[in-house]
Amino acid sequence: MKKFLLITLSTLSIFCFQKSVFAQAESEYFNPDLDIDEMLPPLDSLMILGLKSNPNQKYEQEQTNSNYWTMQYTKIMWTQGLRLFFNYTTGDQNIDFRNSGIGPGVGVNQLQITNGWRAGFDVQLSMFDLFGSSMRNKSAKAQWESAKHKKNVEAMAYRQAVADLYTNMVGWQRVFKARNEDLWLQKTACDVAEKEFREGNIQINEFARQKNILAVASSAKEDAQRNYFNYYQRLQALIGVPLTTLKR
Repeated sequence: MKKFLLITLSTLSIFCFQKSVFAQAESEYFNPDLDIDEMLPPLDSLMILGLKSNPNQKYEQEQTNSNYWTMQYTKIMWTQGLRLFFNYTTGDQNIDFRNSGIGPGVGVNQLQITNGWRAGFDVQLSMFDLFGSSMRNKSAKAQWESAKHKKNVEAMAYRQAVADLYTNMVGWQRVFKARNEDLWLQKTACDVAEKEFREGNIQINEFARQKNILAVASSAKEDAQRNYFNYYQRLQALIGVPLTTLKR
């Protein structure tokens, strides 16, 4: 019982430690004083990593492989008309030479074979195999080429999506940083205005105006942070790995 309790506590400790480390690492990406584009790898590296882990790209690659092997299989379909046989036969087999043209005087009109190996080669090619094989091969090759082009198109669209999310994320992170600075400055201005209002140096309307500006600055900061977080999560989902594991 004590051993089980010790193992349980150890597991919980490790889990809590990992969660704390992850939360600490992720908090760095939401620190407005840091630039996320300097923390993450370059955009090209993110694209390459995403293409490797993207399920759609894996699917397109398997489709391309399937079409390639279909093309290879189609090239040898004409060999279905070629047959080899090789076996061992027992028993009496009589071969009659009376009408074979051997002629009189040979003294053998019938040959008897008992046990032995038998081997042969048989060719049966239809007109379709002769005239349709080339067109069938061209069709299979065209499907393979089409699958390759489709994979490239999907990869191009994926790169564009990653670039779009990345640039929006970086842009909103900079807006978030600027709005956070505005909010900090406006909080300082409100503190000064409140002090001056209590001392009777300004009117209530001026103090109210400063508070209203503070509310606007706070709302703008929240909007920028929300948009930044949105693009951050979407980019992370598109790449397929946590961005916290992709530090430079």
